[in-house]
Amino acid sequence: MQLPELTTTAELLRTAYDVHADRDWMRVDGEVLTYADLAEQVQAVEVALVAAGVEAGDRVALYLENQARWPVIQYAASSLGAIFVPLNTRYGPRELERVLDRARPSVLVWGTEVYDRSTLEGLEEMRRRLPWLGTDCQVVLCGPDADAVDGARSFESCLAVSDAARLRSAVERMEAAVDGHGPAIMSFTSGTTGDPKGALLSHRGCILRLFMWTRRIGLRPDDCSILGSPLFWGFGCVMNSYGGPLIGSSTYMQRRFDPADFLAAAQSFVTHLQGAPTQYELMLNAAGGGAPDLSGLRIIQFGGTGGSADLVRRLRSAAPNAVFVTSYGLTEGGFVNTWTDPDATEEDLATTIGRAGDGNTVAVMELDADRPVGPGQVGEICVSGPSVMLGYYRPEGGGAHAGWLRTGDLATWDEWQEMTIVGRLKDAFRSGNMNIYPEEIEEVLLDHPQIAFAAAVDIPDDRLEAVPAAVVVSAELTHDQVAAYIAAQIADYKRPRRVRVVDHIDLLPMTPSGKIRKRDLRQAWRDWVTDDTVVGR
Repeated sequence: MQLPELTTTAELLRTAYDVHADRDWMRVDGEVLTYADLAEQVQAVEVALVAAGVEAGDRVALYLENQARWPVIQYAASSLGAIFVPLNTRYGPRELERVLDRARPSVLVWGTEVYDRSTLEGLEEMRRRLPWLGTDCQVVLCGPDADAVDGARSFESCLAVSDAARLRSAVERMEAAVDGHGPAIMSFTSGTTGDPKGALLSHRGCILRLFMWTRRIGLRPDDCSILGSPLFWGFGCVMNSYGGPLIGSSTYMQRRFDPADFLAAAQSFVTHLQGAPTQYELMLNAAGGGAPDLSGLRIIQFGGTGGSADLVRRLRSAAPNAVFVTSYGLTEGGFVNTWTDPDATEEDLATTIGRAGDGNTVAVMELDADRPVGPGQVGEICVSGPSVMLGYYRPEGGGAHAGWLRTGDLATWDEWQEMTIVGRLKDAFRSGNMNIYPEEIEEVLLDHPQIAFAAAVDIPDDRLEAVPAAVVVSAELTHDQVAAYIAAQIADYKRPRRVRVVDHIDLLPMTPSGKIRKRDLRQAWRDWVTDDTVVGR
């Protein structure tokens, strides 16, 4: 396949339907779907969206846990020239409201159950707080009790369109009119500040990155990839979602990560593992201390870092036929910007992120100038090229990105331009495979009227490397009350695992100008007795 043949996601999918119709597309929930099944389902949802009045440039938002409908809705929206907006199902009410109010979708597809919990009460509360959800947005419900909300429609009722043949002609016209350089996806990311921003990703940019990534890892039509992470991730809704259709390979989708099932699939029919080091550790632990036989695996891919050298060695021992790749990227930069060489050592896979991949330019730049640093010097990773985002979404227009994209990640590189991440430009840190922004946690805590001061930092964790911890100044609240408050306001992975309540700010390490000394605060956690409350999952 020559890359210039494909300029939009609709063209990519039509090629998959035509060339791979009888091949497996997806295994999920005990069902196997072919590319012919996919074509039929996408076309039905396209007709339903047109019937709902969706036009090019409209936003179609999706709040749903992993299932076959998820990529079907995504494919249908983007193919019509609408902008697909995946919503993080681990967001709390405050975060969802902020993201939805910025995106202002014309259609919101909402799962009535997420992680075995009903979401309908939260939806009703959001509709009260965001009146436009009831007037300017069609809410479509998927799952149990889909007919229980006034003013909303069930997903099944939307598919029952009486004049589908006429609308199919409109679908074809809309697909043909899509500009490949225009936005296909609005992926909300906290960037380097913790403030959600909608990164606009073009059809063409996504396809270019997909092409380079699948070529680099050597994905083939006879491969089966496993998806154990949520599709709402930027990587999930592009690389995981469209990688199979580009190549004609299949995907085994977990609704949520299950280490034992992940291991069983890797021992039988899956050939391509993709995940974070934490997931691979849990997979190996599921073997119960034995050495699993993963000889059927061809590709093992790490996101961000390869974890420890010991983890890489254990995986190589279990999967002697696999090629190992560590990659690095961010949503705004096109997801995969660097990758390690095929002959990388265990130490290289564990400690480096490789060098720039094809398609984009990646460099370690001086912090205050667009000049590369020398070998061994610390600078900021910067990215440019056609896969970089168009810009952050602004309803009034503008916000276009130009030039180098500064990632906020600090790194060194050697004379072969192989990079090693050494830290973050700001206080943000990673917990497992998630970005955590202390400022965001502090903002939520300070919204409580009985909290006078709050400071959040990262503390070491054996499983996730680092987790958030917070100190609050309050004369009235107990640890349990703070725990209950924060648990209701913010995504579970952002919740401080440790909370300490003090009654006076003088008990905290402060600078003469009244700012918290976060380095000293991190050290203080090692010295405090464990009278703090665990708030995490």
